[in-house]
Amino acid sequence: MKELRQQRWPYHAIAHKVGVSGSTVARILKTAGLHRLSLLEPKPPPRRFEVEAPGVLLHLDTKKLARFQRPGHRVTGDRRRSSPGAGYEAVYAAVDAIVAWPTGR
Repeated sequence: MKELRQQRWPYHAIAHKVGVSGSTVARILKTAGLHRLSLLEPKPPPRRFEVEAPGVLLHLDTKKLARFQRPGHRVTGDRRRSSPGAGYEAVYAAVDAIVAWPTGR
């Protein structure tokens, strides 16, 4: 079973070939650590880069977040009640050395 899974066979094909149920195949391959196809191949190493000086590439991001104290009309169905203090707040983030990778591989 392990050899068939390493050839990327699906569970139902292995079960049919070996002559056991699919749940038995799943249990055996889970025990062997071969239950996910992504575990059959190692992950590629992360692509890293270095920049000559800090601050050369800088990415600024803003996220707008809603602020409320009680559920609004979408939850309660009552449009007569207001929510004092409701509004928006902003979160700012700055990340140094963001780079755009080429799209082609």
